[in-house]
Parts: sequence; structure tokens; C-alpha cells
Amino acid sequence: MVLLRNVLIQAQGSLARLALWLDAGASEPWQRDHRRGLFSCAVGLIVVAAMLLGIEHYSPLFFLQDDNYTQFFPAMLHGCRCLEAGEFPDWNPYQFLGAPLADRGTYALTYPPTYASYALAKCLGDERYTIEIFCIGHLLGGYLAMWWCGARVGLHPWLRVALGVSLALSGYALIAGRSWYYMTPLYLWGPLAAGCYAWLSSTKYQRLATLLLGVSLGALFHAGNAQMWFYVMLGVLGATLLDYARECSADRGSVKLTICRIVALTLGVAIAAPLLLTQLEGTSGINRQGGLGTGIYEALNSILWPMPLQFSSHVDGREPTEAGVYFGSMYFFGGVFAWLALASLVEVVVRRSQCKLLHSAVWWGLVVFLLLALGPATPLWGLHQVLPILSKFSYPIKFLPFVAFFTLLWGAMVLQSIAGASRWWNLVAIVFSLASIGLTLHDASFPKPSFCTFSGNNYPALAPDIAAMFPPPSLLRVKPEMPARYPAEDYSTSLGHNFASYYQIPSVDGYDPLVSTWPASQRIATNLRNDRMLREYGVAAVLIYHWGTLDELLHREQTPQPTSRSMLRVIEVKDPRGLIWTAELDSKAFACRQKLSSFEATCAPASRASQGTLNFLYLKRSVVRCNGVRVLCKEDPLGRIQFDMPVGTTEVRLTYEPRWGSGLMLGGVLFVASLGLLTWLPRVNEVVVTARGQLLHRCKRFHDYWGVNILARNNSAYARWALVLGVGGLYRQVLTLLIPIIALDRVMAMGDMVMLRMGQFGYRLSEWAILENVACAAAFAAVIKIAMLHRTGEWKSTSERIFFQYSYAIMLALAAASIGMLLLLKLGHGGVDLRWPALLGGLRKSIPLPVALALLIVALGAMWLALAPRSKRREKHPSPVIDWLARQRRFVVGMPTAAALLTSLHLMPAMLTPARIFWVLMIGYLLLPTVARRLIWMWRWRPEPRS
Repeated sequence: MVLLRNVLIQAQGSLARLALWLDAGASEPWQRDHRRGLFSCAVGLIVVAAMLLGIEHYSPLFFLQDDNYTQFFPAMLHGCRCLEAGEFPDWNPYQFLGAPLADRGTYALTYPPTYASYALAKCLGDERYTIEIFCIGHLLGGYLAMWWCGARVGLHPWLRVALGVSLALSGYALIAGRSWYYMTPLYLWGPLAAGCYAWLSSTKYQRLATLLLGVSLGALFHAGNAQMWFYVMLGVLGATLLDYARECSADRGSVKLTICRIVALTLGVAIAAPLLLTQLEGTSGINRQGGLGTGIYEALNSILWPMPLQFSSHVDGREPTEAGVYFGSMYFFGGVFAWLALASLVEVVVRRSQCKLLHSAVWWGLVVFLLLALGPATPLWGLHQVLPILSKFSYPIKFLPFVAFFTLLWGAMVLQSIAGASRWWNLVAIVFSLASIGLTLHDASFPKPSFCTFSGNNYPALAPDIAAMFPPPSLLRVKPEMPARYPAEDYSTSLGHNFASYYQIPSVDGYDPLVSTWPASQRIATNLRNDRMLREYGVAAVLIYHWGTLDELLHREQTPQPTSRSMLRVIEVKDPRGLIWTAELDSKAFACRQKLSSFEATCAPASRASQGTLNFLYLKRSVVRCNGVRVLCKEDPLGRIQFDMPVGTTEVRLTYEPRWGSGLMLGGVLFVASLGLLTWLPRVNEVVVTARGQLLHRCKRFHDYWGVNILARNNSAYARWALVLGVGGLYRQVLTLLIPIIALDRVMAMGDMVMLRMGQFGYRLSEWAILENVACAAAFAAVIKIAMLHRTGEWKSTSERIFFQYSYAIMLALAAASIGMLLLLKLGHGGVDLRWPALLGGLRKSIPLPVALALLIVALGAMWLALAPRSKRREKHPSPVIDWLARQRRFVVGMPTAAALLTSLHLMPAMLTPARIFWVLMIGYLLLPTVARRLIWMWRWRPEPRS
């Protein structure tokens, strides 16, 4: 259509008439744009669907791998079977002597698309398709959500298609999706929330946009991953505060948009509240370790280059279990818009031509989430590990979907801001979109590993003797002994992990960190190592699966190699305990019935009251009813359920009942309050504006009274520290230099990596690493030099010019040092130890502590002379040395920084790393002069006497 309307119509004859005929019916421009947008959206949706179906065709059950195979799908399948049988999946009797299920939130059993996926899989004739339908459906929805988000931002239709395809078929979406199913809903609800947020700012239907934003935020929590929901909520909250600050600076009288955003956040909490409260209660006693993972620091180049131009490994040390498969494509999401974003960052620093875009939440989201994804290499991750709740989260690589989303959106916005007014804009947008789509499809065509790939993910039938021993639903328990990971076709028949839930055979083992880390679960796991305790917990058989060698038996956490023998040994336990007994009645006196989410037992009427025991894991919300009446239960010394059985009891029923009512009540209150705020939005806006004006007036009066009338009367420390608030240039300076510092920090970290490799690996790997470091340093030096030539004579400030000069010098020095390291490696024949601890030890021997202290004192004195204001004596008798020091302020300030680092070599050598030293040097050279001048002036400041 574009070619026919814009090219063929210029010709005479039948081609022009054909073009006019094809364009008939779209008389208005907005109709043509709307049709063009829908057509491009349909084309992109077909491309994504075809690619996902092609992946599924060449790799059946593609998404049923790693934890999806061992943990998530069996538990989700049990929950869907419960709902199909008319029971809510609160409890799973087949794992951990009975484990909570729906209230953990990990298995998305309060999420309607889970049951819709199960129903569709049943229609297709195979329950195993549940995970496939779930993940594919969310990725297709993620494409549509990203396309709609681009439309709300105002992007070109084909750019929206490219963004949707690049996000839905990104490497992390496929690799993490086939390992952790709960990552795929983030690709749907995250862009949808961002689109609703943008729509809220530009539509007259503010109430509808607010409701959609709240629903998208709340639905994400029920999709299985509370960590991602928390990040999205923090992102929306940060964007709200940023926009509110911009509105206050613009002195706008209305705060309707801010109120709508707060209402949307409240709606999100209200929808999540029923599950949120139960999940918080269930995980409150867990000692969960956070801060794990190394971030994407070593794989930044994989964002820009597709495979096979790079073969990056997993940043957390995992290796694919399949030959010829690499993790390099996990970081790639189109490449084109990533290059545009990188180029725009250089352009922003050099010319600041995109200052309007810098005020958008997209820019801030890109910077913040990129720093968090880098992990421990940046100070922001340290702050992340100090804050409450966030300190329990791990793996910075989970920020990669946010980095992909904001990078794609930022790159498209920059491209449209640069070329949007050109008459060739349609062609430019189509070319860039096709390039991004082509690279994404090329990268998606490579085999995708999971974090742990199992060769047999089809849940084969149990052996006939095992099936006869444990007919489902079985009342006999089994204790599996198997490797934690095993590449065999029949691995699920070991009944380890959560496989017992699939085969409906009770097991004392399981795979759920939210249950296995409980103190009671750990105590039971310790007891089960004793043979006598196996009988006490009702274990009828021990299944020993595939112990090929003694080494595999001793190292269960390692992934053994497949052996030629396939063994499944069954050891029966004599006279195991039953599931229920009392002091009066033996377990044989009870007729037990194991239901999907409850346990029932009947017996003859009890002649007297006694204390009974249920051989299940005691949970805080376990409920025991005798003849329909709830009785008191507690935990016995072995972690089981002990209850009081009254006289005449004939039926005992065990259920697990979380506190859904409290969450529903809280959610209902928040929901009603949100609807009330939306209903009376104009009145609420008027009240908030009035209250804000009164508050600002009182703050001004307080500031005037205390700052002028009190602090100015006495020369105290309060007056001096009050002047620190006047340091206004620091904020802008930090923002301007943030991205170049990250780039330089990346290069310095590569240098550290080279040093480590030289001490650990062979010469060939270290030589290539050094050459890579030289190339990166030279490239950064060239970029900085071009920027310097472009900005000659147009510097906004002296600090900006000096920053580029020092950055250029650092890059050249790094390249020269890398070349020197390569020469030392070649000439020294391995005799030169360039590892970081050895370098620190050599510096400590070369520079003793007294010399370092003397250098520090001299450097501090020189800095004082250089930065202190001129006195009358110095004006009358100028000193050439002091004048020279005053002209070399950056150098003089860097002297104390370097001297302090030399002193730290002796006082705290363990705390020094290359990345930390680099950050200290950057702060010392770039920010310390402004702070030092301000502090010296503040120290000499005296208030003027009042008249």
C-alpha cells in the first residue's frame, strides 16, 4: 500500500488508477493511519506466532525445561486438577508430608490464565501443553502490549511492530521463559502498565486509563513472581514522583494526573491483597538469602551483537548441558535500537540535543535498571541489598527484561525525534524496523538452552511394579534418592523434586524453596536420614534412581553424565506408620481417603477422648475437624500434627485454610476507596491543591524564620551546614557524567578480568582478552576524541572540558597498559604475576606506610593552598608556586585521592578492588573540587552583623 500510494501513483495510466482503487474507502488521513497501524500490527503478530510455533515444532515442549519441568508444572497441574474436581488448591498432600500450594503464589493458582491454559491443553489432548500455551500466550500478548505502548507514546506503526517483535522474541524471554514460566507474564503486564501510564497523561478518559493501569499492576502479582511485581510497582511509583516533581516545577495548579496514578497503585495493591497477605504470612519465618548473582557486567557486548558474532556464557557461571548451545543470545533483543540508544547517550553528553527526552521516565528507567542489572559492579546494587524487602531478592540478571523494554523504547523515541520530520521518515522507519526484526528472527533461530536442559521432559509412565505398588491416589509414601539433575529420558520416574505430584504418589521430598527452608521442613529432612524415622513418617519404600557411580552418590548436586546402566532400585520399609492414629486406636482402625487438597479418615465411634496424630507436616494454618467441629491441633516433636479427639468421633478431616478473608477484606476496602477517589476526582483535586498550597506556605514561613532569624544570628555549625544545600552544580554534573563513567568503569573491569585470566587460564585466552581490552579502550578513546573535536570552543563549563580530556587520557593509558601487559606476558614466559593480589602486595612493598602518610599530608596541604580563597597577604605578595597550584586544581585534587588510595593499601587492602578504585578516582577528579571549594568557603563564611 505504501509503495502503491507514494510511488506508482506518480505514473500515468492503469498503475495510477490501480493505486487509487486500492486507496478507496480511506478518505480521511486518520483512517489511513489507523488501517496502516492495524495492518502492521497483524503482520507482526503473524511473524511472532509463526516463530514461536516453529520453535515448538523443531523442539517439542520447548518451555517444559529446568524448573518448569521439575517444580512448576507438576504443582500447577495438581492445582488445576483440584479445581477441576471442585476443590480449591490450598494444599498438596503429595510433597513434603503435605505442603501449602496456592497461597505461596509461585504456581499462579490464583491467576485465571493458568486454568485457561490447562483447559485448552485438555482440549488438545495433552496436559503437558499447559506450560506451552501459558508461555506462548503471554509472549503473543507481550507483543500486542508493546505495540500498544508504542502507539500511546506516538511511535511510527512499523517501529511499534519492531519493538513488539524484538521484545517478545528476545533471548531472555525464550531462555528464561523455558526455565521459569513466571517470567513470561512480565512481558505482557509490564508493557501494558507502561502503555496505560502513558495513555493516562494524554487522554480524556482518565478514569478508564487508571482502572486499566491498576488491573495490569494487580494481575502481574498473581502471575507467579512477586519480585517482578515489586519492581514494576517501584517503577510506576518512581515515574509518578518524577512527573509530580516536574508538575510542581512548572507550577501547575492541578494534580489530577498524580491522583490518578496513586489510585492506580492502590488498585494494584487491592487486587494483589488477597494473595499478598497470605504470602507474607507464609514466608515471614523463612531465612532467605539475597544478593546472589553477578549481573550482566561481563556480557554487555552481547546486547549489541547477535550470535554468532559473540558467544557469551551465563554470567552466574551456568553452562549449557547441550553441545553446541550457548547463552550468548540470552542478552540480545534486536540490536538496532540498542545501538541507537548507545549513540544517543554519547550525543546527549556531547551536544545535549535530546534534553527534552531526558525528562521522560523512559530515560530514568533505562539508567536505573541498567545500573541494577550490572549487579555488584555498581553502587546501586549495594543500596538494593540494604533496603528492606529488596535485600531478599537475588540475581541482577532478572532486570534484563526491564533493560530490554526501556532500551527499545528509548532507541525508537530517539530515532523518531531525529528523523521524524524528514520527508523520508516512512522509509527510514521501515528500514530500521526490518533490520531489527530480521536480526531478532536470526537470533531466535539459534538453539536456545535453558538454565538446565533435561533430555526427557515428557513424563513417561512408571514401571509396572512401581505403578502396582503405588496405585494413584496412593496412601503409601515414598522417599526418592536421585541426582539433583540427570540427563535421562525417564528422570521423572524417580519421583524426586515435584514429580510425585504429577504421578499422584505421596513423597516426603519435594522442590519448593519456600517450603524446604522452613525450620520444621529442615528438621524433618534431617530426621529422614535415620532408617528408624522412615517408618515413623510412613515411608513404605525408598526409590534409588540411577546411582551409576559412587562419585554421583557422594556429589548429588553435580550433574552426572548418562551411564549405560539404567537402575531403579526399590527398598521396601517394613511396617510403616499409617497416616492417622490415636492413643486408643491403631492406624488400621481408620479407613483413610486421600483427596486432592484434603485428607479424611473414618472409624468406629471413639469410646473416650484421646490424643491423635496425623502423619502430615504441621502448618500454621492446618485445620483438623472431628465430626465437622474444629479441634485444637499443635506440632509434635517430629513436626507432625497432634490433635485432641473428642468422645464419639467417627470422622476426622484435615485441611489447610489460609487467611483469604483478611486479604479479601483489605482488598475490598482499598478497591472501594480507589473507586471513590475516581468518582469525586475534581473535588479531591481541589482539596489536595488547597492543602498543598497551605503546606508550602507554612514550610516557607518555617524556613524564613529558622534560616534567617535564628541561624544567621550565631556563627555555629548549623549555619555552615545549611550552606551545603546550595551546592546546585553537583546534581547536574553527576547526571551529565553518569553514562561515560559507566562506560569507563566497564573498560576498567575488563582490565581486571584480564588480570584474573592471566593467572588462571592459558596464554591463548589471556592474549585474546588483552587484545579485546585494547580494542575497547581504543574505541572509547576515539569516541571521546571525536566528541572533543566536535565541542571545541563550545564547552558549557570548564569541568566538562576537563572531564573529556582526562577520559581521553585514561583510555589511552589503559590501551598502553594493556599492550605492556601483552609484552610482559610474551617476554616473561609466565614468570610475571599480574594478578590483583600480587600487584597490591608489590605496591605495599614499594611504598611504605610512612611515605604514603607523608604524601597524603603534603597533598592535602597543596589542595588547601590551591582551592582556598585569596587572602590580602597573598594579593600583595603573590607566590608563583601557589598560583601554579591554583591553575592545576584537578591535578591537585587528584593528589590527595591517589595518596589516600596508597594509604589504604596498608590499612584496608582487602576492601580495594579495581572497580572501587576506579569509582574513587572518578569522584576525586570530577566532583571533589566543587565540594572542596564549597566546604572551604563555608568554613570561612561569617554572617554579616545585623543592623
